Amino acid sequence: MRHLRLFAISLLIGAPAALCAQVSVSPNVTTPAAWERFAIRVINQTDTATVAVRVEVPEIIMLLGVQPKPGWTVQTVPATDSTPNVITWTGGTVAKGQFDEFAFLGRLDPNAKEEALGFPVQIKRANGSVVDWRKRPGELYSAPRVQIGGTVSISPAGQIALSVAAVGLAIVSIILTIALSAKRRTV
Repeated sequence: MRHLRLFAISLLIGAPAALCAQVSVSPNVTTPAAWERFAIRVINQTDTATVAVRVEVPEIIMLLGVQPKPGWTVQTVPATDSTPNVITWTGGTVAKGQFDEFAFLGRLDPNAKEEALGFPVQIKRANGSVVDWRKRPGELYSAPRVQIGGTVSISPAGQIALSVAAVGLAIVSIILTIALSAKRRTV
């Protein structure tokens, strides 16, 4: 009896981890203004084939293109004021014990702040069942996440160029001020 309870407890503890591991996103970390190949990885741990994958692209990412997949049809729905870009792959299958990647190219906004971006994913099985990964971290079926790290930085050469430009503007401003003052005195 004790072994059955331990087995049941291990199933309960292991099930959420297995479910959460069915969908992930790569890379784990990106930076503002970066052009990235984002890949949604889907593993099928059920007896029913996965036949559709839908991902919502966070609005802070400009969708540049979707990588074609042999055997799959891709559909993109552009963002609106109230909805994000959506990419849906259909027509192929991911059988039990297999995985596949669904990739797209995106550019992160240069003003992005350091935070974690969630990529809500929905998979559809051949039997019509649908599983949504859109919840917060730590919850069952949490959306895969990418961490935004760092900020857009200026190279040392860029910093020198900006400093020179600032000094140049200051000199022009001083010259114009002197010229206007001299003109007012003569009038």
